[in-house]
Amino acid sequence: MQTISTVARIAVLALLLSATAQAGAAKPVVAVIAYNGGTEPTDFLVPFGVLAGSGLVDVQAVALTSGPVMLHPSDVAVELPQTIATFDAAYPSGADYVIVPAIHHPQDSRTADWLRQQHDRGATLMSICDGAKVLAHAGFLKGKSATAHWYALDDLRKEFPETQWRNDRRYVFDGDVITTSGVSASVPATLALLEQIAGREPTLRYASGLGISAWPAQHGGARFRLSGADKRLVIANWLAFWRQERVELSLPPNVDEASAALVMDAYSRTYRTDVTLRAREVRTRHGLILRSNGKKADRTLDARLLRLPLGETLDAILRQLESDYGATTADFVATQLEYVRSSATTSP
Repeated sequence: MQTISTVARIAVLALLLSATAQAGAAKPVVAVIAYNGGTEPTDFLVPFGVLAGSGLVDVQAVALTSGPVMLHPSDVAVELPQTIATFDAAYPSGADYVIVPAIHHPQDSRTADWLRQQHDRGATLMSICDGAKVLAHAGFLKGKSATAHWYALDDLRKEFPETQWRNDRRYVFDGDVITTSGVSASVPATLALLEQIAGREPTLRYASGLGISAWPAQHGGARFRLSGADKRLVIANWLAFWRQERVELSLPPNVDEASAALVMDAYSRTYRTDVTLRAREVRTRHGLILRSNGKKADRTLDARLLRLPLGETLDAILRQLESDYGATTADFVATQLEYVRSSATTSP
């Protein structure tokens, strides 16, 4: 009996150790939330795609409610596998991190309530671009250092004076809240988050495969502003309806979410281009479904932009925009994305 009892105790101990090891090996859970009525595509799809591709975290794309999520600016919608209700059922302990993109209604009470619930359960909150407005309105940035899109900072300083708003960082880590500057900061900020979660070396190895060797926080946000030429360009592109066009993006099956978002976003910001998809439905690399409205397009964008390493994609898009619409439009789009074009971008 003693032998059996000892064996039984050893077996139970082995099971407990195995369960503990499995629990310790569980990947951190990252929820990327989307607002159905309008979510910025790069803010949402870049963090999701970059994190999912790393294999280092359990990343979940979560809609506020059931139904499609409109990706503005574009004529594309995305179907997500989860809502906040189904996420809560699957992850009753909550997420470890929640990523908040810019959305059309930053004061939405349902979004704020869910973020408070996740924060109370221990989640670190991260906003991308003007997702900072969501965090500010929900009270998470009071007494914090933070950043946001350069265009929003003056208004945010007036509305939320108890936050130290910075324009010299692409991302700001302040305790359990992380914020980023304008749209293009989504890539370096996501890698910075991944580095915090998984460590420097695994993140470096992964980023190298994306064509990215560094993701510094330093940033010259003060250089970004709308010039008189930019304002005249907007008016000219908006009023010259005969020059406006609808372009379709031919997405291959299992397309990378981050690359697709950058192309859709950049072209949608010219004020003369509507972007849709060639196919009515495309499944992305990590299981999201992109849908188009089926409207007829004037031309198809070069799909080679989607086959480049992520670190090269935005410069290539801006070169293509310059070829299509001129340097002034390409520079204007870069300003909106809060991105400094590389010296090789401008055509001779």
